[in-house]
Amino acid sequence: MANKRFIYAAVAADDANVIPVSAILGMDVHSDAESIKIHHAGFDVQDNNGTIDLEVKAGSVKTVMKAIVNAINFSKDAFVVIGDDVNSVYVHTDLEDVTATVN
Repeated sequence: MANKRFIYAAVAADDANVIPVSAILGMDVHSDAESIKIHHAGFDVQDNNGTIDLEVKAGSVKTVMKAIVNAINFSKDAFVVIGDDVNSVYVHTDLEDVTATVN
């Protein structure tokens, strides 16, 4: 059986999500070109889709998206930290903040 990968994003100690990579639906850029949404299949009671909202440095959306894809595809760890505001750990130095996690 193949190992499964998960992404982790935390706004605060009491606001964090671990999402199976298989649930990721895609990413898009907000109109301000300084934020990214990772869309995923939901896992709450109503089974709605969810998002992870990220703030990035101006002009670095593509770079951060590529870093996220590479971390998911090539990490040796099953647990991939995308953004952790609690411990200031990010998949790329241009990722500045996790602004929301909605499941």
